[in-house]
Amino acid sequence: MMQSVRSVATKVAAVIFGFLMLLFVVQLSGIFDGGNSLFTRTSVGKINGQSVNLRNYEAVVQQTIDQQQRATPGRMSLEEVERVRNDVWEQFVQQSLLEAQYAKHGIAVSNDEVISAIRNEPLREIQSSPEFQTDGRFDLAKYQRWLASPSAAPVVEGLAAQYREDIRRTKLYSQVTVDVFLS
Repeated sequence: MMQSVRSVATKVAAVIFGFLMLLFVVQLSGIFDGGNSLFTRTSVGKINGQSVNLRNYEAVVQQTIDQQQRATPGRMSLEEVERVRNDVWEQFVQQSLLEAQYAKHGIAVSNDEVISAIRNEPLREIQSSPEFQTDGRFDLAKYQRWLASPSAAPVVEGLAAQYREDIRRTKLYSQVTVDVFLS
């Protein structure tokens, strides 16, 4: 009697062990998770249910590390690199949350809005630039003449994305705070 119980228990244990090994192999092959297994990982994580591409994340991390190393020469410590990785992740989270809110509130920015803002609302860095100063004050006409010149084209292209994002944030802020009153 005891012999048959041991025999059955051994067989059950072998079947369970085999099943667990099969699950482990399936997980490693990535069949159930769309290829995001241990060896073929293409996602660094998920934000709001959307996967964050590992290559995009790593590219931003590397770009940020390069910028910081240009600003302060020398080797970064492991703690500093980890801080950069965390900061970049936070940027991805914030951008994802903002994109969700832009969609929820139907916020869009037209090219005309961006062009008008670039022409009439220069950034502080531009306003303080010596080449746009007349008698120690910012000269909007000088700035607008520069905008019309061919040398401004590459700079304006870079500014457009920044202005578009700033305008979207301003519109979102306005919509979210429209009903907030301080007593």
